[in-house]
Amino acid sequence: MSLATAFRYALNKPKLKNLYWDVTFRCNLRCKYCFYWNPQRAEITLKKLKEYGNELTFSDFRTHVLPNLRNTGIKHVTITGGEPFVRYGILDMLKTLHENNFIVVVYTNGTLIDTRSKALNIVLSCKGIQLSLDGPEEVNDELRGAGVFNRVIRCLSLLQEAMDEVEKEIPVVVNCVINKHNMRVLSNLVEELKDYGVTISFQFLEWKPIELICDPEYRAWSLTVGEELRKVDPETVHRECMKAIELGRKYHVKVKFHPLTWPFSAEDVKRWFYDSSFRSSNHCLFLWDSIRMDPYGNLYPCMYIY
Repeated sequence: MSLATAFRYALNKPKLKNLYWDVTFRCNLRCKYCFYWNPQRAEITLKKLKEYGNELTFSDFRTHVLPNLRNTGIKHVTITGGEPFVRYGILDMLKTLHENNFIVVVYTNGTLIDTRSKALNIVLSCKGIQLSLDGPEEVNDELRGAGVFNRVIRCLSLLQEAMDEVEKEIPVVVNCVINKHNMRVLSNLVEELKDYGVTISFQFLEWKPIELICDPEYRAWSLTVGEELRKVDPETVHRECMKAIELGRKYHVKVKFHPLTWPFSAEDVKRWFYDSSFRSSNHCLFLWDSIRMDPYGNLYPCMYIY
């Protein structure tokens, strides 16, 4: 996005309309590349979460969060984490937000949506859902854990059955983060998911600016992980992205990319992963119309500050 576009947006006097709510920082997976929940750091993360105190309860949500949401004019609520479905009462939260006329989208790894009842509640309460896969089964499970791919596929099937049952369609997006581990098999995911009616969103790896990470241990880990994951071959990534687009057209699967948008060149890919000034030139408009809330009720004007 150009700076001129950002200024035009600001001059239109944008209003706060989006809440991104991390309902929990806990997660049931231990993805190898995760800054917080990789196998080496999971115990440290758990210790830190205990020090933070208790997450907002459902009572806190109804008594304090909901009335304030109504007063702010916020219309869209994106539920994320951590993994939202490890949290007790999450389905009641989704239902309550829906009943109060909020547009609700949930970001989840999909592994805990394992029953018809859960899938049905999500379809009835949400306007959309985003799941995560990092590639075809072998690559995904090497990164995210044994059996995860098939659990997400099961989730997709349950969601489709629920939509058929209530005759309501909601958009289902499968997000795949482009990194050095999956750069050669990106297009394979289109083949794997062609029969599930999903949009596949390929996300170029993003990581927190080091200066915004308060915890020195996380800062050091972020440097290590970020530097390692971004060691991609730009030509390979670009070639796989082109192939994914072609397969999407063949199978009528919607394929998109972000933060870079198609069409982009191999040189753009190179600059994204190896030139920090290029990433910062994609001017963020988050602070104009959005806010983030952590599991304890603290609010932040930026996706990356917490």
